[in-house]
Amino acid sequence: MAILTIQADWRGRLDAGLAEGTTYSRQQIQKWIQSGSILVNGVAAKASQRVTAADVVTLLVVEESVVAPAGVTLDLLYEDTELMVINKPCGLVVHDGVATETRLTDSLLAYCPAIAAVGPANRPGIVHRLDKDTEGLMVIAKTVSALENLKAQFQDRVIEKRYYAMVRGSTPWEVYTLSAAIGKHKSGGKMMVSEDGKPSETGFEVLSRFTTKTLLDVKPLTGRTHQIRVHLNFLGFPVLGDPLYHHSSKQYSQGQLLQAYTLGFRHPVTGDFMRFTLPQSLRLRNAAKG
Repeated sequence: MAILTIQADWRGRLDAGLAEGTTYSRQQIQKWIQSGSILVNGVAAKASQRVTAADVVTLLVVEESVVAPAGVTLDLLYEDTELMVINKPCGLVVHDGVATETRLTDSLLAYCPAIAAVGPANRPGIVHRLDKDTEGLMVIAKTVSALENLKAQFQDRVIEKRYYAMVRGSTPWEVYTLSAAIGKHKSGGKMMVSEDGKPSETGFEVLSRFTTKTLLDVKPLTGRTHQIRVHLNFLGFPVLGDPLYHHSSKQYSQGQLLQAYTLGFRHPVTGDFMRFTLPQSLRLRNAAKG
């Protein structure tokens, strides 16, 4: 299940406003209201609920697995004429992978061929990327105008992004912000903290402590390649299962324990702020037990 949060920008009936501002039908929205799956300011909505621009509306959305014509499954959380929001699994490269790898872009093109006209041919619809071994939320543009708008939001740092990271060891702090420039490592494919790099800043907060590991809530304030992984490795608390920055076959068998669990942005057409949130993945929950 994902959580979609919308700041209401209309005055009137909840069901009518949501039907107009999302791809969900009014009938579906009314069913969700009856089942308690729609909240207004944190309280279950009523059938005749009316809202104002000050209200926050939350939809508890169940992921829909969509099988593309090529037989590839997409975890599709939301879709309209301008964009899609998906839950990318660990192990799936976004674009430009080696010839033998299945890429997210292949799945997107199979599901929505028209996306081929949106952006460069090697990364159609791709607004931002997640590393191959990072799982979680991504927004995909379905039109050129949406692509340009969403990319500008990332560049202007108005996108809300939060991650869960399970790291080795126990941090000496509960809350910490690291400002450290990141540049290319002499080894191909890796990055490192470097005075000659680009300014980078990441916020960390401890969520849970275990015997040999710590679960962190991570907020990247800039968007450099491998930023979270590099900053945590620099601090001495690498992400467990990280194939580049943490070498442990035991932990890597679970995969890289980094999940993009919150993504918020303004809709490129309506201007509504939309926030999607995922629960901790099964891999993270299992790691906490082990």
